[in-house]
Amino acid sequence: MPSRRNVVEALSHIGDERVLKPLIDALNDADPHVRVAAVEALGSLRDPRSAEPLTLALKDPDPLVRAAAANALER
Repeated sequence: MPSRRNVVEALSHIGDERVLKPLIDALNDADPHVRVAAVEALGSLRDPRSAEPLTLALKDPDPLVRAAAANALER
């Protein structure tokens, strides 16, 4: 059975707007590794609708998620 992180990573390879909602939803996952993968995937989409969820991820309790969000927003 694929892990939630693997699912998020697979979504990132699709690369179109259909994955936006599932990736945003993954930002609320309990596992910080899943949230990091979601942030990275959202950043790679470069969809303006990702800006608000990525900005909110800057307040994530996990420092790796915050760093990934800062990098994604910088790009």
